[in-house]
Amino acid sequence: MGREYNPLIPKSISFCGDNNLGEHKSNCLIWDMDKDNYLLYSKLRPQVININSFYKKKGYGSFIYSLVLPGLGDYFVSDYRNLHFKPYLRTLSSVAFLTLGIIANSKIYREPQYSIYVNPRTNQEELTFNGYGEKKYWLFKYDNVLFLGAGISIWVYDIIWVASVGGRNSKLKRALDDFSVTTNAFSKGVTLNYNLKF
Repeated sequence: MGREYNPLIPKSISFCGDNNLGEHKSNCLIWDMDKDNYLLYSKLRPQVININSFYKKKGYGSFIYSLVLPGLGDYFVSDYRNLHFKPYLRTLSSVAFLTLGIIANSKIYREPQYSIYVNPRTNQEELTFNGYGEKKYWLFKYDNVLFLGAGISIWVYDIIWVASVGGRNSKLKRALDDFSVTTNAFSKGVTLNYNLKF
């Protein structure tokens, strides 16, 4: 299978035994991989898959879990123990940045500005509202935008990552459904069967 989990069509194959293909016949093909080597090194990518645990992984629909909570969909599409950026770190960092952004947004303050004038009728000083002054931020200028942007970016990244890994899982499951591996006691090695659908 190639990088997109599509089967590669071998160029140099030959029949072993009877050349007639039939539905209930046992047919054998020999693929000379050395002749096709110029195609293989650029298209094949070795990947070790534990079939028993792989079929428990879900497809691209798992991004809905990450819509609810960042990092939640990661548990359904991959083995989280092998990830560098753990799902709980995605959750904590996204929620922390969003919380800081909300706090920083509520701490923005614009001081009201007044001017004093003397009312000619009452001959007393009164305050007149002239508007608001400059924005005063919580930690630094535009801190609310930075924190909210970082939290939303981590969340969106997680949704896209879960959808792409889940899509790759779905493609690989469809490709692996057509393969079967059997062993024969009379011949050495393992037989890899692939069902072609016409």
